[in-house]
Amino acid sequence: MLEEIFTYYNTVTAILALVWLLTYTTHSEVRCELWVLGLFAIFLMPLAFTFGDPNALNVASKFSQIGIVDIIFSFVLAGLAGTSFHAAFGKHYHKLPKPTRASLQTKASSQIWLMRLFIAFLLFIWGIVLLTLIFELAIPQAVFISAFVIAVYIVSHRRDLLADAIWSAFITTFIVFIASLLGTIFTGTDFSIGPISGTATFLDVPVDLLVWSAALGLALGPLYEFIRRLEVK
Repeated sequence: MLEEIFTYYNTVTAILALVWLLTYTTHSEVRCELWVLGLFAIFLMPLAFTFGDPNALNVASKFSQIGIVDIIFSFVLAGLAGTSFHAAFGKHYHKLPKPTRASLQTKASSQIWLMRLFIAFLLFIWGIVLLTLIFELAIPQAVFISAFVIAVYIVSHRRDLLADAIWSAFITTFIVFIASLLGTIFTGTDFSIGPISGTATFLDVPVDLLVWSAALGLALGPLYEFIRRLEVK
């Protein structure tokens, strides 16, 4: 019974949840980001797990296989990917100055940042789906390419977010790497984690999981600041 509860996947998810809780309690300025990105991940990431799987003949059955641990894993990982840079370096936000001659459309769009963030997140997810269906890429590789495209677009408009994207990718990967090592120590070498199906490992950590983590950090790290016109200080 205990072996079914304390699996590798459950243990890694629990460790990441503890890191999420620590970030939430010690960095009040990123609490909104933790919740928003996490909730978007819950609703949108399953699209990549189902529609993006070329072998998924029955999408409805794929959705039914998503469990509570998958939901928690997606929630905490997305939140950490978007806030790890700020939590690690103690960064804070301040709003960028608004254009003095902003059009009505620009002013209106600045008031609906949540919808813009949702659309950006949705484009990221559908990029994964299209890459897997059209080019038949594995989901981790599709996630990384889609994230890279999002990051390039953001940095081309806001070069100050380049460090955010790079460091977010590195720190998120490091957090997941440590959590995975601890999971290996406590539970053995069972690497079954949600959509992670690859068998390659690096120091007993699934390579696909590290690719996922780097991709989410690369895309979600600067995405929130870009949409809300926030500058790291």
